[in-house]
Amino acid sequence: MSTQQIVKGKLEQHIIQIEKHLDSSFEKVCNYIDQILIMDSPISQLKTQKQEIFFPKIDEFHIIGYSEFVSNFVQEIKPLMKQRIQDKDQAQIQSEQNQQSLIKSLQLQELQEKEIKSSSQFSYQLIQDNSFQQFEYCYAISINKDCSFVAAGSDKQIKIFEFKQGMLKIKSNHK
Repeated sequence: MSTQQIVKGKLEQHIIQIEKHLDSSFEKVCNYIDQILIMDSPISQLKTQKQEIFFPKIDEFHIIGYSEFVSNFVQEIKPLMKQRIQDKDQAQIQSEQNQQSLIKSLQLQELQEKEIKSSSQFSYQLIQDNSFQQFEYCYAISINKDCSFVAAGSDKQIKIFEFKQGMLKIKSNHK
C-alpha cells in the first residue's frame, strides 16, 4: 500500500468519526430542544446524569464555516420553536375555551333545574267537607298515576280511598 492510500484511509476513518460525532450531537440537541419545549412532560421534570447533555466547547470544533453552520442551524430551529410555542398557546386557548364552555353548560343546567323545581311546585288545600280523621299513625300513603285512588296504611289496616269529582270516598278497608 502506498502512503497516499494509507492517508486516504485514515482520512476516511476520521471523516466517519466526525460524521458520527455530528449525528450524535444533533440528536442530543434535538432531545434537549424537545425537553425545553415540552415543559409539562415528565421528561423535563426528571434530572438524571443520562439526560444531561454534553455540548462540546467551541474550541473543540475545527470546522470551516462554523459560524455559517451555527447561523443556518439557528435559522432552521427558529421556525420549529415558534411552531411549538404556537401549538402550545393554541392548546392552552382551546383548554380555556373548553373550560368556559363546561362552566356555561353547568350554569345552564343549574338554571334549568331551578326552573323545573319552581314549575313543579304546587300547594295543597284542605277540603273541610271531605276530610277524614284518623287516630292511628299512618305509615304509608300511595297515590296512583291519575290520582283517582289513594291507599293509606296504618299499623293494622289499609284503607283505599277513591277520589271522584272533588269528593273523597272510602272504597275499601283491609285488616
